[in-house]
Amino acid sequence: MARTSPLSVEAQAAVVAGDQAGASQSERAAARGQVDSADAVSEQYLRAIALELAYIRKRTGSDDLKQLGQLRPADTNAATLYAASKVKGIVTDVEICNTSGEFAECRIFHDDDGTTFDQTTALCWDENVLPGASVNVSLAGGRGLPVSNGGAVGVRSSVANALTFTAYGEER
Repeated sequence: MARTSPLSVEAQAAVVAGDQAGASQSERAAARGQVDSADAVSEQYLRAIALELAYIRKRTGSDDLKQLGQLRPADTNAATLYAASKVKGIVTDVEICNTSGEFAECRIFHDDDGTTFDQTTALCWDENVLPGASVNVSLAGGRGLPVSNGGAVGVRSSVANALTFTAYGEER
């Protein structure tokens, strides 16, 4: 499946490199959305991550952001993406990449004092992720979602081995 972007190669490179601080959300999305082949999915995913991290740092004013967790569920059960242990975590974004050729739906949960991942702790429910696409879910309006010691962020995929979830934020 080929997608084209309205941005020139030079503009995409500037956006991905973070040189274009004033890049709009649509420009960032366009830079993320160009997938020319199955082999380009991984390269595009890495570019999207770099772009999102630059945008998150700009939005939150924090340089302490890091990857807090990564998970590719092997089944369709909810699982822990990030658990705070002896720290307080702030999860700002979850990047979701569909590396399969199937349509998949994702769910994201937040239980601040345990690991109950169901309708009572849902943040995102059955969000579609197209084959070969990436979706960024900004938590708490981009300010970040606090996860207390003993709390967790969970995820679920409707298709086994289809979605890779990556949480970004900081620990205090």
